[in-house]
Amino acid sequence: MERCPICELNYIQSDEEACQQCRPSDSVKASSNTAGRYDRLLNTMGQSWFVSYLYFTKIDKSHRNWEIADSNWRIAAFEKSTDSHQQYLKDIKSSLSARHETNQLGLSYEDLKKMVAELLNATY
Repeated sequence: MERCPICELNYIQSDEEACQQCRPSDSVKASSNTAGRYDRLLNTMGQSWFVSYLYFTKIDKSHRNWEIADSNWRIAAFEKSTDSHQQYLKDIKSSLSARHETNQLGLSYEDLKKMVAELLNATY
């Protein structure tokens, strides 16, 4: 057994690529072909969670929607991907659609769109 190379929290068998939490779902794999440059760390975090957590860290410490989801392994992926955050935001901005209304964080498409724009303007 060895640690997952993505989140470094869970253990995997030597023949596995990543732990169950870090493996992209079929829907993420399908969307990544059309939505642009998504890598494994963003897939691990989830787009809505990534935007919510980045908004919390950069813009508004009172924003806590990201806490609704299991966050330990997502935070590990977030911290490992800091060099890609700007590109993630640009990719998410170009791929935002009504399907983002189904996120577990209670954020609407309009909320996410506004947060992404604010993050891009304020931080990059």
